[in-house]
Amino acid sequence: FGLLLIGAGAGAWAARHRPAAERLGAWQMPRVLSWTAWLGRHSLAVYLLHQPLLLGTMLLVRHFLQAPVHPG
Repeated sequence: FGLLLIGAGAGAWAARHRPAAERLGAWQMPRVLSWTAWLGRHSLAVYLLHQPLLLGTMLLVRHFLQAPVHPG
């Protein structure tokens, strides 16, 4: 929710400061951050892939950290 508010605030600021927003549009992303653009373009695939991985990791951690049950 915090990121949504930051984006909404940035959009409102850009609407009030048109020349600054135009300069921001010409900004080039540093090469080291180019992978984030790929994540943004393929966000559904990233989401669908990371969900089972995250769930499986949590189940494995729970399995190995769970105390053994001794009957009797």
